[in-house]
Amino acid sequence: MPENTAEGTPAEVGNPASGGKPAVGVADAGTGVTAESKPRVIDVSLIPSNVWRIGFVVIAVIAVALLLSFILDDGGSVLFTVLMAWFASIAMEPAVSRLAKRMRRGVATGLVMLGVVVFLVLFSFAFGRLLIEQVADLISTGSWSG
Repeated sequence: MPENTAEGTPAEVGNPASGGKPAVGVADAGTGVTAESKPRVIDVSLIPSNVWRIGFVVIAVIAVALLLSFILDDGGSVLFTVLMAWFASIAMEPAVSRLAKRMRRGVATGLVMLGVVVFLVLFSFAFGRLLIEQVADLISTGSWSG
């Protein structure tokens, strides 16, 4: 038997069972189709244990999709509230951590929240009338409808 090289006999070159390398670029007899351009055939067989495993994976994917759909459809307002609270906590963290060096963290958080509420009240008092007038003018002229 010749060595396992690409220069072996034609039967060994294209036969992986005999240890030969697959023929690359060799045309089939009379078809003009090379081995590179032929579609590869993949044999798929289902083993009974795999069928159960595939079934469980499909059921799990459907359950996760239904759970996400429920959360986004029915729990959207709760999700929005939690997200806004998280953003507010991220915004307050630098001020709370600076105050927490001098006092308890709960007291520092309360002071920062009180400061935010006082700022919002003062802002509304100073610019609330202007904002309401601008919105009323916008609605009365109808320029917002395009």
